[in-house]
Amino acid sequence: MQDELLKVSKRLDQLEREKQQLAESGLNVLARCSSKSRTRLASSSPNGATPQPVPPETSPAGTETAADMDKHPWLLADGRLVTAHLQGENLALKRAVMKARREIDELLKGRAETEARARALKEENSAAAEALRRYTSTWLPQDWQKPKPSTAASAEVAGGKHETQRSVVAAHADMSSGASGGADAVPEVPEIARGAGASGDHAAGLHRTPVSRSLDLQSNDVGMDYLISCGLPVHHRWMMLRMPYEVAGRGSQCDDKQFSDEVPQDLSAMQDSAASVAKLQTLPPQQRRLLLFFDVDGVLHPLQVRVLEQTQKVDTSHCFQRTCMQQLRRVVLETGAQLILSSSWRKFESTREMLLENLAQHGLSFREWTTVAGGESNDARVDQILTFVTASDVGSWAVVDDEDLAPSSTLGSEGMMRSLFRQHFVRTDASQGLDSDAADALIKVLNDESDED
Repeated sequence: MQDELLKVSKRLDQLEREKQQLAESGLNVLARCSSKSRTRLASSSPNGATPQPVPPETSPAGTETAADMDKHPWLLADGRLVTAHLQGENLALKRAVMKARREIDELLKGRAETEARARALKEENSAAAEALRRYTSTWLPQDWQKPKPSTAASAEVAGGKHETQRSVVAAHADMSSGASGGADAVPEVPEIARGAGASGDHAAGLHRTPVSRSLDLQSNDVGMDYLISCGLPVHHRWMMLRMPYEVAGRGSQCDDKQFSDEVPQDLSAMQDSAASVAKLQTLPPQQRRLLLFFDVDGVLHPLQVRVLEQTQKVDTSHCFQRTCMQQLRRVVLETGAQLILSSSWRKFESTREMLLENLAQHGLSFREWTTVAGGESNDARVDQILTFVTASDVGSWAVVDDEDLAPSSTLGSEGMMRSLFRQHFVRTDASQGLDSDAADALIKVLNDESDED
């Protein structure tokens, strides 16, 4: 901004200098015209008489009489030409000065707007930093806000964690060997290593030790992934999923009373046989959010109707076929997925209400739909779904549509997100709608079983 102002100021100075030069050149032209006029008058005098000298400052058109001007018309023509030339130059200079002033005004206005935007951005940045500070102090666990321990202390803690891992693996091996002894054998409940100073009271196989004392969910060494991979019983994983981060991060500082309502009082009921434990371990985690993006035309009924863009009306005589709705209900019941509307029916409130009414007849509903930004092309619909997925905390998701949203022709040119979309997409037969085969494929995708045959 300052550089532009300097350039305009230099341009104004240059124009002023040019104006002065033109004025000086105009005076010089007038002087030359006066001298030429005197020379011509002297040469045209009769009988060689010498005329009286004319002062330099005297204008040829101002002091001579009308008779002299009639005798010498070229004097008047020269004066008019010089005057017209000077007037034209003066007008051009005035226009240039006015243009430069307008440019200066625009630059000053733009500078003021830029400074205002900078102040607004600075205020927004300060507000965001303050909000982040308040969020961190309110929700971040206290252990994360403390300084990291020394190297020696870290090594000691790591040694304790690895020892805990070995005890858990050994307990799981004992449980597995007990399970292989017979179908009716009840596997022994593994005892998790307790913290320092904790008592070892156990009664009739009742495990009273809080899980947070033995395993730190916030660490990278021992976490939920390790518990699942080493085969910790499901009731332990269930308790960890429900344990708050503030308690899980403090380890041995927790009190047993905090978990008296969380620990199952009869573990033998949950471990009737090794087969029942294995079956429980295959259940999907309850914390995941499963999303099913569904189309309407060609999915909930054969492709015989379309939403009319102009009238926003739909011929519902062939809409919402019962078999298709039952298959959709089966997918939702077996996976617990939430329905997200990705059809063109999402554009109008009347069609959304009609869809909600028909879904409610089968115990189904939806609360969200994808954005309409970008249009209704297949590529736009893919981008809208991927935008929704990346902005949500999703455990698994699937897309069902009668259009080929992931054509094989783009296999070599698609990006990573398009390749990911292909793995979550199920296409229906538009002439039949959602059938049992498509429903089974959706269930596999939502349960992360797409690679299992």
